[in-house]
Amino acid sequence: PFAAQMEELLGEGLTERISVRDLASSLGYHEKYLSAKFKKKTGKSPCAYRNERRLSKAEGYLRNTKLPIIEIATLVGYDNVSYFNRLFRAKNGVTPTEYRKRNRK
Repeated sequence: PFAAQMEELLGEGLTERISVRDLASSLGYHEKYLSAKFKKKTGKSPCAYRNERRLSKAEGYLRNTKLPIIEIATLVGYDNVSYFNRLFRAKNGVTPTEYRKRNRK
């Protein structure tokens, strides 16, 4: 139930700036304990998990819409498009623009 609660909170708040401290407080845990417990259950830190979810959502937008990259970055919770591009490239090996060209439906 703990991991499910965390995944739900992180999934619901993809675009929100919710900190691990806020999550821990809402679940009644200390932030270090929560992070360690979440990582043990999922293999990822809460931040890495949220980034993975955001980037997966961005991949869907890139495949299925013509929205500008900056708008997609904002829709999935990134205010800084350069940071979004770096994370996206690290995960996928290509920029969002290259990903779109290769995967457009």
